[in-house]
Amino acid sequence: MRKRRWVWKVFENLKVESLWYGGVGVSKLEDGKKVLIKWALPDSVVDVRIVWKKRDYFTAHIINVHSVDPKWLDGDQKCPHHLSPYASVKEIPEHAHWCWWCKWQAVSYDKQLDLKQSIVKWCFSWIVSTPEMLDIIWSPLIFWYRNKIEFSFGKYLKRKPKLEDWTKSKEFAIAQHWQMWFHKQGEFSKVVDIDQCYLVSEQMHKVFERIKFDLKKSGLPVHDAKTHKWLLRHLMVREWVHTNHILVNLSLASKHFTDHPKDQQIRRNLLKDWKQDVLLHDLITTFILSENNGLADIMRDADTTHEVIWWEGKIYEELHFQKENDEKEIVRFAISPASFFQTNTVWAEILFATASDMLGEVTWNIIDLYCGWGSIWQCLLALWKGVKVKWIEIVQAAIQDAQYNAKINHVEDKTDYYVGKAEKVLKQGVIDDQFFIWWDVIIVDPPREGMHPDVVAFLIDMKKQHWYRLCYISCNPTTMARDISLLIDSWLFSFNVLQSVDMFPHTHHIECIWILS
Repeated sequence: MRKRRWVWKVFENLKVESLWYGGVGVSKLEDGKKVLIKWALPDSVVDVRIVWKKRDYFTAHIINVHSVDPKWLDGDQKCPHHLSPYASVKEIPEHAHWCWWCKWQAVSYDKQLDLKQSIVKWCFSWIVSTPEMLDIIWSPLIFWYRNKIEFSFGKYLKRKPKLEDWTKSKEFAIAQHWQMWFHKQGEFSKVVDIDQCYLVSEQMHKVFERIKFDLKKSGLPVHDAKTHKWLLRHLMVREWVHTNHILVNLSLASKHFTDHPKDQQIRRNLLKDWKQDVLLHDLITTFILSENNGLADIMRDADTTHEVIWWEGKIYEELHFQKENDEKEIVRFAISPASFFQTNTVWAEILFATASDMLGEVTWNIIDLYCGWGSIWQCLLALWKGVKVKWIEIVQAAIQDAQYNAKINHVEDKTDYYVGKAEKVLKQGVIDDQFFIWWDVIIVDPPREGMHPDVVAFLIDMKKQHWYRLCYISCNPTTMARDISLLIDSWLFSFNVLQSVDMFPHTHHIECIWILS
């Protein structure tokens, strides 16, 4: 109760002193305790409401803006669903649905880059030997850059529905509450229904709008994230820039059909209509129906089965690289529904080419500790960087994709893989000592939480025995700074430069590349 007495407490006239990772503004109370303010801009003066209390800080939301430097509000607010606490329009129409994901759309793109560069500098400022930081590489596309988007099904009610609104058979999804778009931020069970997203292409919108119209018209009930009942879970659409392939993956909770055979028939009729639909066949390269009965929306092999409705169940993309002799090298990738691929295709090319340039010559072997579907090391091999690669991956679908991609790129004889978590595989000592003698580079592109302590210990131990360079790529500069600080403290590593890359305009997300030797 002592913690909760602070919740909903209001503090007035707080000045936002700086931004931290996540685009979180930082202010201080008179007693010195920090207040982390979501969706804040520097140097603004705001009133906030506390939503969470920790030992060393509060988390708060903005409820009123007293002042903000006009230079931060010079952006092109293209999206009609964009809502910022700094918006000049105070009266919000009752019917409007607001999206909170592009938090910086009100800020011009060049100033977004300034904010991101300052966040990266803050993340690494507490490391004793601060690295040289190159200017952030900007994105050539600030709209329409996403090659993947996931839509959730659900309801978004502004008031409690009347009792007579509910039906006995479909308690969750009566027609007037049927929604399909993004999750409402901070609420896993609610979805905000909007009409347009300027981060995806017109082709992806055509696919989404047609499928949404047909599903809503069908009356099929949406999945309830709280009770885990009913049918429609989410829809994923992927589009590739160089091949114009589009993949659609519709996820259902199939247990629903056992008690509702009528809905099973509706589903059959829908699939039949979609197979015969000329527009959808012209737009969609492959259509997959997944049945996911797990508690999480994330598709896991143990809980999910896939049915390919048409084509082969995967789509193909290419990454194009300019080589030193002005020739173009093309690396092809086949991607299945559960596989990870960089969300910005054009920037995947720039990211990997930048990492390659920063590494320079790679004469011998490469180890990739968080392989995924093998994008980084396959691009390095295509650019004649390295002789052989040993890679580690835990996700079976990613392993299969990496093997298949190595085959279509004609490098399968240069690779060996190990299944499992990187920290566990490395403890088993499966990579032979002979390989370590003839190597140049270790690649780490870990998940958002950074490297496991056992992986850090392995890198330090190997550095004591063999010289190598470490290429660290991360989407989270805070955990990256933590890991690299541990490596630097061993006195075995020295670093060159840190390069940040903006792959996600209008959001706080940043990619960073750091080479240590």
